[in-house]
Order: sequence, then structure tokens, then C-alpha cells
Amino acid sequence: MKTNQWISLFLLFWNLTLFAKETILEVSFFNRTKSMLTKVETLELIEITEEGMKPLYRFDSVGPVFTMNLAVKQSFLLRATYKGEFYSVFVSEKEINQTIIRKKIDVYDIADNLENLSFHSGMQIVKNENGLEVSMFYAIQNQSNKAIVPNAFYFSIPEGAKNIRSTFNYEFSQIPIRVNLQEVEWNQKKYYKIDKAIKPGNTELIIQFQIEGYHFSNSIDPVWEKIHPNSKKPFFRVFMWNPKDLTPKLLGGRMEKKQLQNLEDVYFIYYESTEIFLDFQEGSFIYSNPMKLAKNPIFHTPKKTTIALILGFFLSFLVLGLFPLSKMIRNA
Repeated sequence: MKTNQWISLFLLFWNLTLFAKETILEVSFFNRTKSMLTKVETLELIEITEEGMKPLYRFDSVGPVFTMNLAVKQSFLLRATYKGEFYSVFVSEKEINQTIIRKKIDVYDIADNLENLSFHSGMQIVKNENGLEVSMFYAIQNQSNKAIVPNAFYFSIPEGAKNIRSTFNYEFSQIPIRVNLQEVEWNQKKYYKIDKAIKPGNTELIIQFQIEGYHFSNSIDPVWEKIHPNSKKPFFRVFMWNPKDLTPKLLGGRMEKKQLQNLEDVYFIYYESTEIFLDFQEGSFIYSNPMKLAKNPIFHTPKKTTIALILGFFLSFLVLGLFPLSKMIRNA
């Protein structure tokens, strides 16, 4: 057989191989508020990389069912925009090997009232040699069948907080979403609101920041007063701190030690005024620089040092524990 014939056969085989690797992607869009299929404003295919999100494709005004031939090898995110809000589902590498990938993206109509919202909040404080590492957790429940825009959902972050960052995790989503916090003024004080709608079901909001020094003040979240305008129960947060020997001084509230399922000792701090003051001067601290851990008077063995390094991360399970314990907390 001549050389050019071999080349032609090779190219034919190569093209057939490429065609065989193509996958059909079928995406349907369902409005759960109205229980019907719908169109969406945009659909994006986004690759998740170490550097962040890398857009692969974008399609405008698609649905209620969208199909395309897909020739990608890596996992990716499907993100739809509906009434200005993002809705996402994840396509794994295992699914890419299938002949047909069928995905459904649920979307919702929008509401702007807070009547169907409830939330509980917690705070973890880790004391180091330079100040405090603070993580605030919000377990939010939307009991309606609409996505609620957070126009009046104001959160209190201590004055002087630095390096503020936040993430949003919807219970049916497979990856957390970065949330932008916007400053707002209410009753002549500065608060923050999120830029994402709160979808039906349970949502976790995590806000992290640093405090220079060992004391800070914290106000009642205005959203509490908006949701419970006539409530006689005091506002409270679930608090945990590390190291465990910290003895904070508290002004403007009262503190009760509690035992919660799957957690170590926690404290409920009840706000008896609109603002409380916490001082963590007393007690030891954890060195944030691992090279200095040998000087830490709390930990004397490698095993305890390792435990100390991971203690700062264990509270990520706090919010997951708040949902099944919500009834217990409400009765606290």
C-alpha cells in the first residue's frame, strides 16, 4: 500500500477516534417555584483550575432543554443565570466518560421579604501571638419556594476586622461559592450584606477575618430584629475558642456553657444589649508560625502540636451540626 494511502487511513481512523470520544451534554432548566420547565438567560461551562474559574463556553437565552456535543476530558461546572442569580451543577470526570450526560438545573423566582427566613449563628475565635482569627458561621433556612434577595439581610462584623472573606454553601450545591460583602449603613452604624440570593432549603454562610489585639465588640445582626420584631427571646450566638484555657471577659451579655452533640464545650452568649464587648487578654495563645511551635507553653509533645495545627479547622463541622440541632438551640 502506498504511503499516501496509509496516511489517509490513519487520518480517517484518527477522526473516527475523536468522534467516538464526543459526549452529548443535555441540560434541562426547571423552575421549582412554578413547577415547570423554563428558559435561562445564560449558560456557562466553566473549568475549575488552581488559578480559579476558566470559562470554556457561554450561551445566551437557552432552554428549556439545551444539548451540545462535548469533547472535554476534565470535570467542569455548569452555571446558569436566571433572573440575575447563578445556579450551578458539577459535572465530574466519571460522568464525562458516559455517552450522554443529562443534568437538571433548578431555578427559582425571586422574593424580597424575610418572612420565611430563619437563622442561627456561631463564632470561633483562635488566639495567636498577633491577635485573633475569627470565623462566623450562619445556618440559614429559607422555608419558601422562592429565592430571597438579601436587600435587608444585614450582618454585624466587628469594627476593625481585616482580610474579610466569605463563602456560601447551598445544601444541594457541590462546591462553595465566593460571596462578596457590601457595606451598608443602618441606624448610623456600619453593617454588611451579601450579594447572593438565599435559595429555598438550608444554606451555610461563613465569614472569616482577623482582629489585631485581643478584644472586640460585636452587635446584634439587624436581620434578627427584622425577622423577629416582637420577639422576647434574647439574641445569642454559639461561641467556641482555642486554646481552651481562654477566659474571656464579657460586657453587655451573659455566657452559658453548653454540651452539644458532636462538639466539645461550646458557649451560648446572650446579648443583653445591642452590643457586647469581649476581651481575650487572659489565657495562652497558639503560634501562627509553625517554626515557633516549640516555644508554645501549651503543647509539649509532637502529637499535641499536630493536634493544635488542625484544631483551627475542625469548626467547619459546626454549621453542619447546627441544622439537626436547630430545635435544641431554639429551646435554649
